[in-house]
Amino acid sequence: MTGNWTMQRILVATDFSSGAAAALQRAQSLASLNCAELYLVHIDTRRDDETDRARAGRNLKAIADAEAILSPCIARVRTHLATGEPARCIAEIADHHDADLILVGAHHSAGWKEILLPTVAEQLLRLTRRPVLVVRRPSKAPYRRLLVAVADSVLAEAALDLALSVTSLNEMVAVHAFVPNLRDRILAGGDVGRIWRDKQEILESTLQGFAARNSQLRFSTNAIAVDGDTLEVLRQAERDFSPDLTVIVTHARRGLAKALHGSIADALIEEGEHDLLLQATAAD
Repeated sequence: MTGNWTMQRILVATDFSSGAAAALQRAQSLASLNCAELYLVHIDTRRDDETDRARAGRNLKAIADAEAILSPCIARVRTHLATGEPARCIAEIADHHDADLILVGAHHSAGWKEILLPTVAEQLLRLTRRPVLVVRRPSKAPYRRLLVAVADSVLAEAALDLALSVTSLNEMVAVHAFVPNLRDRILAGGDVGRIWRDKQEILESTLQGFAARNSQLRFSTNAIAVDGDTLEVLRQAERDFSPDLTVIVTHARRGLAKALHGSIADALIEEGEHDLLLQATAAD
């Protein structure tokens, strides 16, 4: 993936609630911006209720028809109604259509809680290597202020490029949370200050390279390396910077992986105020 990568197929999951409406609005905006195909997906968890299934099918068609009229820049709008476990069905449909991005809502709803619960968003991240955008609030305005969580230089490149694919960027803050390990301490001769300086220099160099490769864009960058717990560092950075979007890319089984699996993922989705763009990549 490079900074010039654009999305051609966008999938959004909906249960027709207000929380899902926010994700749908964002999906429509991104699909229009990229002249992409838009896939509207609803998963029916009540396998024997044909009435609900028929109603859901009509609702999906109504949304698709409205999108086709209101958003002529969207290349095509397609609907999918499936029955089963939400996260697994969404991942399978995304794989079938080779979706570039999956969007889900972040809020609980009275109608179809399963897809909007943080645990299902977490399950989806375990089932797919595709980017997942968790949408918290309704808005068609482009993302302008980005907070990018960085695990290492390789993942930093992936996270920065992914962030650029969904934004009209004005300002970016890259944060690297670290806890010095034994190797770090040995290489630094026990000098914790040197460890921090090395981390900071690497992060700054990565951001400078990213800005140079995307010199046609005008945006400011800021690199912050912090010695501390990942979750607490991200929470503080969100409070300080108030981003429109927080971006995390991680290896599936190491590094910042804990941010995508377990209590940290739940905390980021449940307690945060900002949209989240998350992706788990294959481990080296």
